[in-house]
Amino acid sequence: MNKTGFQKMSKAKRAYVAMKGNSARDASKVRKICSINNCGRIHFCKSYCTMHYQSVKHGYKIVESPVPRRYMSAFERVCEYVEIQDGCWDWQGSISLDGYGKIRFQDKHWKAHRLSYEAFIGKIPQGLTIDHLCENKLCVNPFHLEAISRGENVKRYHNNRRLYEKAKRKQDNS
Repeated sequence: MNKTGFQKMSKAKRAYVAMKGNSARDASKVRKICSINNCGRIHFCKSYCTMHYQSVKHGYKIVESPVPRRYMSAFERVCEYVEIQDGCWDWQGSISLDGYGKIRFQDKHWKAHRLSYEAFIGKIPQGLTIDHLCENKLCVNPFHLEAISRGENVKRYHNNRRLYEKAKRKQDNS
């Protein structure tokens, strides 16, 4: 049995042709959209768009949010990935190789603690860095974050490191 040109196309190509309405046959079709709330993309397979179908196919859980992430404020984005434990707000999202939380917000990659500081306290002053007062790299609690100079941050790191080493030696001698 010979396939027509339309039947030979991949599903993605057929969806694209249907979306553009390039022929009378395609224009008469009702365009389905992805079943995920607020997605709005063209249906591809099993009631999902291409992106959501690939996620399901590879075993990822699809989390539906009432508002698309691109319209969320920094405050909402930070709160989406936080678990509160012992005063610290532990980051539950992606983690960078250096141990800090990371997030994409408004087409920019952010360290989670820096976005938290800007969302809750305000803009980080020029030339200052954010220090974790609780010494927990995954903490995004704005009350545990302080804007300080780079030199002060290095000084605090070495002081804390020295205290840690001293306590460790004392414990080993016991």
